[in-house]
Amino acid sequence: MGDEGGFPPAAVFWLYAQILLTLAAGLFLRIVHEDLAAQVRKENRAVALSLTGVLVAMGNVLRLAISGPFEGWEAGFTAATGYALAGLALLFAARWLTDWLLLPGVTIRQEVVGQEVPNVGVGYLEALFYLGTSFLIAWTL
Repeated sequence: MGDEGGFPPAAVFWLYAQILLTLAAGLFLRIVHEDLAAQVRKENRAVALSLTGVLVAMGNVLRLAISGPFEGWEAGFTAATGYALAGLALLFAARWLTDWLLLPGVTIRQEVVGQEVPNVGVGYLEALFYLGTSFLIAWTL
């Protein structure tokens, strides 16, 4: 939103995206029903890869949400919030669809958390899926 409005709108919308990213990440961590931070501290590379993919994908969606010409504060915040909510909802909906399509009979969480030796390949797959989906969302919104 700060493309043509100069530095102050760019800084404000950047800060707004950081707040949205923090909220979205917190919501994601509550939704997955696992203590992913504890898994990362236990050096679970599969979870670390997955979580990294999620955070970068959310950042990419939020980058799209705050980009564009500055057309005023109210219009900017309305558009940014709408794009952010739509993009993040699509990102997480696509994740559950992938869980169902790519790994029938098991879940991604079972593969990266529920095993004695976490499946790092599934962690890579999930991270790349999130990234690819975020680019697809950015292309279509």
